[in-house]
Amino acid sequence: MRSFFGVWLCPLVGGLAIVACVGLPARAETAAYWSFDDEQNLAHDSAGTDNGDSNTGVVYSPSGMFGGAANFGLTTEINYITLGNLSDFDSTWGSYALSVWYKSNGTVGTKPEKVFHVCDNDGKAGTALSIHQSDGAIRPFARDAAKKAVEPAGATNVRDEQWHNLSYVYDGATQTIWGYVDGMQDCTLTNSEIGTVSGFTLGKIGYHARSAEGALGGMLDDLAVMTDTVTPANVALVNGLGRFAGVSMADYEQILAVEAAFNAGAGNSAVAGGLTWRYTSGLGSTVVGAMGGSVAGGNAFVVLDAAGNGVSLIPEPGALALLTTGLVGLLAGARRRRK
Repeated sequence: MRSFFGVWLCPLVGGLAIVACVGLPARAETAAYWSFDDEQNLAHDSAGTDNGDSNTGVVYSPSGMFGGAANFGLTTEINYITLGNLSDFDSTWGSYALSVWYKSNGTVGTKPEKVFHVCDNDGKAGTALSIHQSDGAIRPFARDAAKKAVEPAGATNVRDEQWHNLSYVYDGATQTIWGYVDGMQDCTLTNSEIGTVSGFTLGKIGYHARSAEGALGGMLDDLAVMTDTVTPANVALVNGLGRFAGVSMADYEQILAVEAAFNAGAGNSAVAGGLTWRYTSGLGSTVVGAMGGSVAGGNAFVVLDAAGNGVSLIPEPGALALLTTGLVGLLAGARRRRK
């Protein structure tokens, strides 16, 4: 099984005492990853066992968040990717996380639109991420075989035809689920009665895994499923580094390295997307996932804790020139296609 994790050492930059990022955060295994860059095989899972996945009607779009994307069409259509082998989704995980970029096309279905859904043959135990038809907000979901469920309702309408990073995290130990939009917590709920969420035998991307409902409208990009929980700071960096520096989940080790530099505190930094990011305090917001500044201005930052600490860009003229001309986005797509 392939993983996208590795040690990323931070080089010396200018006259600053940059410390190598060691002791990366505890990381989940990547159970499955769809870059949606392969026009001839959109269903290709490059992290797991490839699942024997099959594509029904989903078409390639060159206008993804990072290179290509999977276009599921309208909510009135029934286009989806079927997961042919659920062995990657091990019932012993207990906890898991999902990250995906989503862009709506403005159409609204009559049922919650399924971004990702796996369940057992009876449709009892399962987990899903949906966009609700009533308010355009996310619904992260987990249910055990006894049909006891956790499903908080999101507060942010993501049906605005813009790219949004959607994430959800399920902690089996506390039976808590969190939903995130664009790196910021959007909802959470705990149900202490829910049992083990396991035994997945059916799975689809863009449609209900078992029933004829839940067609997704719009596009998906960079979908990753992890075998454990991830931190709020990690979710914030997936969104922030994706937007600022074109870092996709194919280069997740870079995200982990920046998180490690933040955890190590003042004086530490790491490279992601060809740019150096350093621990910074007093960023002016206490909302984890808040962003500000710009790469072109050399002052981009992401808030990673409730005290207003996070990471900010160390300006480097050569790298900034690449970013402002859009070349790093192209390079990010090329890196993903090589993996």
